[in-house]
Amino acid sequence: MGNGNGEKKLKFLFVSHSALANDLAWEIKNEGNEAKFFIESASDKNVGIWRR
Repeated sequence: MGNGNGEKKLKFLFVSHSALANDLAWEIKNEGNEAKFFIESASDKNVGIWRR
């Protein structure tokens, strides 16, 4: 499956102590790619659009 531009879908994994990569991961996902990340800080896990 592609990202809407006829290109191969890419996979990204972000690992961070805090939610510093939240905006970047969101933009990558909006471009049709797969984005996952791990946030070590318990207080930052509910930041942004990635809330659970």
